[in-house]
Amino acid sequence: MTTTTRTRLAAMAVVLVSSLVLGAACARVFYQQELQDITARAHTRVDQRADLQWLIYTQQAPALQRQLQELTRHPAVVRADVYSGLGDHMAGHPAGRPPDLDKLRGSASLNAEVLQGLDDEGGLKGTSWFATLLSSGATIHLNLPVITRINHDAKGLTGQDFVQAVTRASGPGSDIVMGYVDFTIDPEALRAVNRPLVLGLVTGWMVLAALAAGALLVAGLRQQEQLRSATRIVDDLANREQEVTLPEGGNGASGEFNHALRRLADSLGRYTQELETGKHLLNRKVEERTSQLSRSNEELNRASEAVSASREQLQRLTYYDHLTTLPNRQLFLEQLDLLLRLSRRSQQHLSLLHVDLANFRQINELEGFHVGDLLLREVAGRLKQCVRDSDTVATTDGSEHDISVSRLGGDEFTVVLNQLDKPESAQQVAERIVKRLQEPLTVDDRSVAVQTCIGVACFPQHGDSAEALLKGAAVALKVAKQNPAQPVAICSAALMAAQQETDTDAHWREALQDKRLCLRYTPVVDTVMGSVVALDCTVCCPAPAAEDDDNGWWVWDGSNRDRELALALTAWQFETACAEVARLSASTRQAPRLRITLRASQLGPDISEQLASALIGSKLPVTQLELNLREEVLAEGRFGELITELQEAEVCLSVTGFGQGRASLQQFCDSRITTLSLAPELAPQYSEKTDSGAVRALISTARSLNRDIIAEGVSEASDYHYLAPQGVRQMSGALFASDLTAEQAAAMLAPWHFIELIRQLGTNEMDQGEARTSRL
Repeated sequence: MTTTTRTRLAAMAVVLVSSLVLGAACARVFYQQELQDITARAHTRVDQRADLQWLIYTQQAPALQRQLQELTRHPAVVRADVYSGLGDHMAGHPAGRPPDLDKLRGSASLNAEVLQGLDDEGGLKGTSWFATLLSSGATIHLNLPVITRINHDAKGLTGQDFVQAVTRASGPGSDIVMGYVDFTIDPEALRAVNRPLVLGLVTGWMVLAALAAGALLVAGLRQQEQLRSATRIVDDLANREQEVTLPEGGNGASGEFNHALRRLADSLGRYTQELETGKHLLNRKVEERTSQLSRSNEELNRASEAVSASREQLQRLTYYDHLTTLPNRQLFLEQLDLLLRLSRRSQQHLSLLHVDLANFRQINELEGFHVGDLLLREVAGRLKQCVRDSDTVATTDGSEHDISVSRLGGDEFTVVLNQLDKPESAQQVAERIVKRLQEPLTVDDRSVAVQTCIGVACFPQHGDSAEALLKGAAVALKVAKQNPAQPVAICSAALMAAQQETDTDAHWREALQDKRLCLRYTPVVDTVMGSVVALDCTVCCPAPAAEDDDNGWWVWDGSNRDRELALALTAWQFETACAEVARLSASTRQAPRLRITLRASQLGPDISEQLASALIGSKLPVTQLELNLREEVLAEGRFGELITELQEAEVCLSVTGFGQGRASLQQFCDSRITTLSLAPELAPQYSEKTDSGAVRALISTARSLNRDIIAEGVSEASDYHYLAPQGVRQMSGALFASDLTAEQAAAMLAPWHFIELIRQLGTNEMDQGEARTSRL
């Protein structure tokens, strides 16, 4: 099918559719006009009719039927009925079942005119042209009230009384409804009244459209012939024919078209010449650019090689010790975390050897710093040889760094052994290192004897993180230094318990056993509504008499060395805090969230069961619990499954201390945690003068990631004035209240409790702004 045929068919379709639309529009307009005419005539025959009022008053049914016969002379009015003021049917014409007056009038006022449609089943319908067209058997009912100004309930009234009442209708008085007249209108008959006129309009429109289409068709055929001729000429010009016959002369549009073809032929000739010239120049430019690009590529390769060399040098300066060329402490800690993850995944043992040169200080002081530096280099070389001889070198898949031997600083070295079949293998390597380093060393033509001590800690027996392994190895090294006869010591549970048991842990353990623990709450305030939205919960106990602080209380931060004690305190906090907040929520309309801050050491393997038990026992909704995770939880990277499990259980999660530790922005984004807390440690930077950029950067990051923000440690009005304009809505700290008992916190849970304080803060800020303006 050609384009012309499709165009013609589309034109015919447009004509048909427009004819239908025009017919429907005209039919709708005539329908509405005819319905309005019937309504106007009905008003004329009902309003101010004293005879109709008299017949209703006397209840003369035959006379009313004759009146109704006159009212139904219009072909579209198929029935009329008269009702009393109480809704009783009095007369109808023609005979048949009258419509339900109550359904027709519905909730309309007594003296209101009602125009309502009914379908064939008696259901309510609209009265528009489209509504009645789509419903077969529908009828339209025009219900008019019969209004008089005489009390029709009085007895002994005459027809003259009603005539006089109609005569006085223009004066003051009250309208009284004494009955209703209902006209039943057939929509089909209403449409049939104007159908001939609608058909005439549509027919005239189609005739005019056909004439216009014929004229356009003739003009199109002429233009089509001209286009065919022009197409042949353009094809000849495009094929560079030698003989091209161009049309001459012509009048009007034809002459202009022929003149345009001649201009096109001349322009095409000039364009061909210019194209050949441009092609030649372009080839020369391409050759020149190719030569320039070759030279630039060579320079770029040299620059890339220089950058690569600089990057490698910078990496070595950052991650390697310049004296011994061993990995430094920073690289050691980063790679050790990766090795621990691999060992955890493959369920293999890993050992950390902490090597210390016991008499290095004496050698350095007696022989000089130069000899000390040379000694450290020689020790590093021997350590590499010892580790290279073993089959348990610490490597990471896909990593270019080897931390099997590293220098922590001074005379302290570390040796990492992984892929061990059993922990005892590490002791054999350690004894080999001691034996090798005890051999005399020749440094600067001097013989030097080195005394070596080694502490050994194993994963997972002595710790599951780099920090824990370093502490375990340090504990064992301390034992080895105390017993020179046994320079190798292996960490054990007894050594860790002896080292980790401190007065602080003992005091917290006693407080837990003696039930001397208590909870304190700091409200988190919505500074827009002035209401408390959360209660930040902390664990406290009475301070010992010897270490009594200003308030006589110790606040637990979750950093016990005894992890079992930390887990027990966490379980007590869950159970007690859930019970207290559930009790507070029952007596207030605005239940606050319970907010608990957790460190990585508090996240035990059964934390989900502990939370579920506390929530079930207290009947606190899970959506009312918020866990505020320290950033170390994200940094360690081993709690991803737990975070996902808590989120799926609809526990609200937030993170605090972000930006002050090792957690990366990618880890924060991947965790999908919805709230970022500004830690209390950042409170001194809550001002323009003191903010180093960290606070503003954290707020900007949270807003760009669509995260909520809570500012902790807000203690001054200036803190509020700095944070609020940046969009920080939720704040907590001494400016509002802190360290409250449950009873004290309950008094602040009323809606808008802090609204007056917020207004005062806003007023103070406006006064300060006006003062600054006046000074300027």
